[in-house]
Amino acid sequence: SILDDKRKEGVEQVIVSTFGILTCNGIHKWGCDGVHGVRLNAIRIDRVRIYLTFGDGSNARQVELLHGMSSRQEVMDVKQRLWHETGVESVVSGW
Repeated sequence: SILDDKRKEGVEQVIVSTFGILTCNGIHKWGCDGVHGVRLNAIRIDRVRIYLTFGDGSNARQVELLHGMSSRQEVMDVKQRLWHETGVESVVSGW
């Protein structure tokens, strides 16, 4: 789901990369417009979802992704990959 002024929910394939997120609803990009453009600000992983918060100084959005991981080691591996790809340290809670 994408949280901003309204909530949109759906089940679909999602691709997360260094430069943004690709969904069937479109592309949400970050890191492409320099220091003052949209940036990935935070990543949080709990037992059910990964939360990605991104935006510029005046507009922020949060995307919630169901992850299906069942072990702490899987979560730590994803945390490491996300850090490697995005440079943002993930906060892990509930494990």
